[in-house]
Amino acid sequence: MENVETREMSQLQEKCRTQISSLETEIEKLEQQLNQREHVALGKTGWNMENMRKSKMIARSAKGKTVNEVKSQITSVQEKIKLMEEITGVTVDEANWKVISEDGSVVTRQHIVEGLVYTTPFILQFTVQEDFASTDSAPILSDLVCMIDDNIVKFLEHPLDRIVEDTEIEGFFIIMTSYMKWFKEKEKIFQHFIDKFPTIVSRLRSLHNELKIENEHNLSPVFVLKWNLTVNSCHHVNRNLTLSVKAPHNMLKLDEGKTLASTPSMFSSMVEKLGVERAIYTLVQLVQGR
Repeated sequence: MENVETREMSQLQEKCRTQISSLETEIEKLEQQLNQREHVALGKTGWNMENMRKSKMIARSAKGKTVNEVKSQITSVQEKIKLMEEITGVTVDEANWKVISEDGSVVTRQHIVEGLVYTTPFILQFTVQEDFASTDSAPILSDLVCMIDDNIVKFLEHPLDRIVEDTEIEGFFIIMTSYMKWFKEKEKIFQHFIDKFPTIVSRLRSLHNELKIENEHNLSPVFVLKWNLTVNSCHHVNRNLTLSVKAPHNMLKLDEGKTLASTPSMFSSMVEKLGVERAIYTLVQLVQGR
C-alpha cells in the first residue's frame, strides 16, 4: 500500500514538474515576444536603451511581491516625486513626443514638455536623435525652443539665448528656478516696505524692479533702489542691487562731506553686512529725518 502511495505521489510530482516546465517555456516565449515588440516600438516610445534595461530590471524585481507591496512602492515613488517638485519648484504637467524621422536604427523624435516653475508656466520643445544600434553613442539634442512669460524674457533674454544655442535643457530649469527665487525675494521685500511705510515707500511702476523711498513732507533726499540681477556661467541668478540718490540742488550744496554722494556705496556695504531688509530700513529712517 505504501509503495502504491509513493508511486502515485511520484507521478503527481512528475506531472507538476512537467506543468511548471511547460509554463516556464510559455513565459519565456511571451517574454521573447514582448522583447521583440519593445524593440519594434523602441522608436515610438521615447525611451533609450538604458531606460529599457532599467524598466526590465524593475519588472523582474517586482516578481513575487504582493499587490499591497507594489502599491506601497508606487506610493513611495509618488511621495518622492512630490518632494522633488517641492525642492526644485518644477512640475511637469504634460510630456508628449512624436517620431519625425527614421533611418535604419537612427530615430529622431520631437518632444514637447509643459509644466510650471513654481507658479510660472513654461513650454519646451526640442528634438532627440538616437542610434539604437550603437551602445556607445549618446542621444543628440537639438532645436530647443523655450516659451515663457515675456516679462521674464526681458530680464533673461541673453542668458536664455545661450541656453537655446547650446540646447541646455538642464540649464533652462536652473536659470528658471533661480530666477523665480530672485523674483519672490524681491516681491516679498518690496511689498513688506510698501505695506509698512505706504506714504514713504512706493513702486515706480507696477511689477517693476525699482523701489522709491521719498518723504514729500520733509526736505530730504529721494532714494531709488533698483533690484537687478546677474547670471553666472552656471546659469544661477544672483541679485544685484544699485541705489541712486536724488536731492534738491540747495541740499547738495550743503552736503560738504559728500555724504549723499557716498550713500550708494554705504548702502552696498550695509547689504553685505546687515542684510537687504536692514539696509532698506536705514534709508527709510534717513528720509523720515531720524
